[in-house]
Amino acid sequence: MANLQDLKKFADDILPSLKALFSAVTSGASAAQVKGDSLDAVAALKKLISESSQPTAATNTGAAAAVTDVRVLLFNVLSEAAKSNMALAETDVNTINVLFTALEDRAGRLLQMAAFAGIPRLISADDLVTISANIQQAEAEIRQRQQAKQILDAVVKTVIVAAQIASKIAA
Repeated sequence: MANLQDLKKFADDILPSLKALFSAVTSGASAAQVKGDSLDAVAALKKLISESSQPTAATNTGAAAAVTDVRVLLFNVLSEAAKSNMALAETDVNTINVLFTALEDRAGRLLQMAAFAGIPRLISADDLVTISANIQQAEAEIRQRQQAKQILDAVVKTVIVAAQIASKIAA
């Protein structure tokens, strides 16, 4: 059964990795430990994706909370980038901004629907294929990268995929 707690777990687990990666990029420190922690966080996201075609017991209120967790994660990515001397790719910043706004709308709609019905399925089959490919690519990029900046870029891409997942919840 699909569990939105996996999305929350990803958001909670990846945030310390993001902060450590921004710090490592700024200071030139090693990112070896952070790389492993990032991959552990991705595992929760992969679990959600693998189960998302199954029914879920999640409520619209729970879905809104998960969407909000990912929205907070997006804000933290932008905040950490602003505090560091490291710039994110312009396309990533634009994508994050669009998803940040879209997730606010999605959370609001989920809360409005909360009184009516549970969510029968988290993600449509078509979206699932695309999202699965994106997360596989992001995971491979994290594994392949050695430099903190390269790992950070791959982790930011993974956060963007998580936001895309959140934007599809109960779509």
